[in-house]
Amino acid sequence: MKKYSLILFTLCFNFSSFAQKDSLHNNYKTYFGLGFSLGGGSEAGIFGDALFYLQRKNNYAQLKTSGIQEVDLFDDRPLPSISDISFTIGKSIPFNSGSMLQVGAGLGMVKKVTRGNRVISSGEKGCLICITSYEPVRSYRLGVPFELRYHFLLDQTASIYLGLSANINQSDSYAGLSLGVCIGQLRDRKRKP
Repeated sequence: MKKYSLILFTLCFNFSSFAQKDSLHNNYKTYFGLGFSLGGGSEAGIFGDALFYLQRKNNYAQLKTSGIQEVDLFDDRPLPSISDISFTIGKSIPFNSGSMLQVGAGLGMVKKVTRGNRVISSGEKGCLICITSYEPVRSYRLGVPFELRYHFLLDQTASIYLGLSANINQSDSYAGLSLGVCIGQLRDRKRKP
């Protein structure tokens, strides 16, 4: 697993070194974005993430949380989930005035919740309303998050993005593909000629 993590990390940053010069940011200010997305993942359930990044020139640093959660509106048992909170750094690669690609990697803490032993059972066999509870089992480990996000810039303050996120760790690696929105100061205001 470590071998694949190193290969992916190397490919991402070698790709970003061939990027063209930053055509979106002329004043070399610090830019920022706050994003939210939903989609599907490698585990059963819904994948989602929330992120905040700061960018200077073509480099960005980001705080992000993402995860996959099973959804059952009528079940009070602990539902299986896997999530992480991570710090990533990466490159922002502009393609033209309307789009950019962000490629990053970092370090994160992964939390997994599974259903444990049955602890309470009320009702008898054949009852109309039976309630069974289970203890939640939580485990934590370090992971290496990777991400690719392609932004379609609507203006200097908003974008719609397609994101691919993965967290590689010792036993519970997962990935997700999602569609989201990002707001903030994403680029300079276009100057009128």
